[in-house]
Parts: sequence; structure tokens; C-alpha cells
Amino acid sequence: MNKVELPSGWKSVKSREIFGSISDRSHNGQLQVLSATQDRGIVPRTEMDIDIKFGEKALPTYKKVVPGNFVIHLRSFQGGLAYSDVEGIISPAYTILKPKVEICDYYYKCLFQSVDYIKRLNSAVYGIRDGKQISYDTFGVIKIPLPPLSEQHAIAEILITADKLIATKEHFIATKQKQKQWLMQNLLTGKIRLPGFNREWKKVRLREIGYFSKGKGLSNDDKGSGNVPCLSYGEIYTTHNEYIKEFHSFISKEVAQYSYQLKKGDLLFTCSGETKEEIGKCVAFIDDFEAYASGDIIIISPTKEINSTFMGFLLNSYYVVKQKASYGQGDSIVHISKDSIERIIIYLPPLPEQHAIANVLSTADREIELLKKELEQQKQIKKHLMQKLLTGKIRVKGAEV
Repeated sequence: MNKVELPSGWKSVKSREIFGSISDRSHNGQLQVLSATQDRGIVPRTEMDIDIKFGEKALPTYKKVVPGNFVIHLRSFQGGLAYSDVEGIISPAYTILKPKVEICDYYYKCLFQSVDYIKRLNSAVYGIRDGKQISYDTFGVIKIPLPPLSEQHAIAEILITADKLIATKEHFIATKQKQKQWLMQNLLTGKIRLPGFNREWKKVRLREIGYFSKGKGLSNDDKGSGNVPCLSYGEIYTTHNEYIKEFHSFISKEVAQYSYQLKKGDLLFTCSGETKEEIGKCVAFIDDFEAYASGDIIIISPTKEINSTFMGFLLNSYYVVKQKASYGQGDSIVHISKDSIERIIIYLPPLPEQHAIANVLSTADREIELLKKELEQQKQIKKHLMQKLLTGKIRVKGAEV
């Protein structure tokens, strides 16, 4: 389990030979409170998306963390040890690690997040689950590489460069997504008109554009039992935006007989959610092949000539979301009824303008999807580099001895 094959010049040592456990409480509870995350390492608790409660009277018992420390937290066996580049205090349930020897922090930050290390950590702590702590003694006997310090830094530089490429791509995607939102806010409300269009938009209620029905059949047990495309309720929230690009679930022909068959142009709505702002999310089915929808989905089959791709964007736009939220009923689970969706007011441009707007927004979508694929490729490249460089399977040029 602990055997690590390493190149010449590298050592395989027990973790406790490089890292010691510390419990520094010299802070009087005056420093910022920190939290451990699997994807971002140690962060100020104020930056967490969830409101984590803690007793201020207990703060003096918290442990001090400084930049360069590593933290064994309650989910370490799932995502590796968390690195801190901030100063603060953290729950006394966690184990704080401080290097005993001079190391390159970033090399070990990557090592502790690598797939290979997490697998070996899992083997060492077999049986431990959420809420139970990995002890320092358990961590300490796991063998890890100790390359020459100069090679640690050289490897870190390569991985830092990979990180910068990823961050640049993520920033570019965020910028493109903001641009798309700006286009939606302006083109879907008529605040900005595309060249060549100036005719008046019509005010209509959704009940005027088609007839309503509900999906039927399909349970989670049905999915994966065949090769007929189907859309489940949850996938509208988790997988699709505005219009269905591809299907990820499939059913058998037998199950399909008892399910709702989609028609080209159908508009599908969720009828419940956790917040008022997310209820009634809409996706459009814009293809003409055989596919099915599960129950609890409200469906409009248009009878008026419209561009369904345009409608997919329009029915998720800010002014429509506000209307759907106003009809929401319930607390822990919020619902919206078919009758409420029928009453929603929209403003429809002439069909040629719908086509033009849909084309602009679909182009923006395709650009974002392409960038996301490129981002995933860059992440895979970094993952490959980590697997090879951190273990010495690939040497940095000039590092071989």
C-alpha cells in the first residue's frame, strides 16, 4: 500500500518525516474564521456559499492556521488535504500540519490533491466516513515522495503554468456568459433591436400560444433500460439550458408506450423547485426524432407559429422569471401550477425577428460550449501532468541524475 516507486535522486519517506502536527491557539479568537473546502482549499468562512453556524464562545479553542499550513479535515479521504494561503482560525476538530523540512508548498499541495494520493489515503483509512477524523498517526505512516527541492520547484512551475491557462479560460468563459446574459436582457425585451427590425411586438399570455399537457410515466428505475431518448424532471435543472442539445437518459420501447412523446417545438417546464426563482425553468425540444418526457413536467405544444429556440431563451429571461416567482406557492418546496404558467405575459416579436434573435443567442451558446470543452481538455492535461510529474514518471528537463 505504501510502496512508491521513485526515480533516482528521489526519496520515499513517511509523511510524518516531512510534516508535523501543531495546535497553535495563540490568537484569543480575534482572527477570521476559516473553513476547509475540497476545491478551493482553506478559505475565509465569509466566502462560503452556505451559512455555517458556530458558537463565538468556542473561538478561543480554535486552532490557528497560517499560510503554508496543510489541514486534515473531515472530508480529506474524499478530496485530499486542504492547503492554506490565508491566516485565520479553524475548528479544533481539524489537524494542522506544518512542514518540518524545507519544501515547495505547491508541489505538496498538488500531490495531496492527486488521484493517486487520495486512493492511497482511502486505503489507509478504510472504514472512515463523513464526520470522522483522519488521525495524524494514520496520515503520518503513508509514504510520499521527497524529490530534491529544486525539482519540486521545477515541477510546481509547470503545474502553475497549467493552472494559469485554466484560470484564463475560466475567466474567458465567465466573460462570454455575462455577454450572453446582456444579450438576453436586451434582445429579449426589445431594448436593443437587431438591424432591419422595427415592427411592433405583441403582448400575449402563454395560454394563447398553444395547448398545455403534462408528462407521464418514467421513474428512475426505468432509465437506462433501452435506447429511446427520454428527459427526466431533474435533468431540466441539472443538464439543460434553454433548449435540449442532447439526451443523456434512455428507456425501452415498452416503457415508452406509457410515457409522453415529445413533439418538435414542445416547451417543457418544471413545476417545483427549492426557491421561487428556479421554479418553472423551461427547455425547448427543437428536434424531430422520437423522444419522451417523464411526469411532473408541464408542456406547451405551440399552435401559434413561433421559434421554439427563441421561446426557450425568452421563457428563462429575467422578466418572465419574476412572473413565475410571483406565482410560487410553498416554503421548503415551491410549486407553480399549470394555470399560473398559462397566465404569464410575454412580448412576441414577429417571426423573422424571433429567428434572428435565436440565431444570435444560439451562436453565443455554441461559443460557450466550445470554450467549456477546451477548458475540460486543459484540466485533463493538468491531471495527466500531475500523475506523471508528481511521481517522477516524467522528469523535468535537466533534473535527471
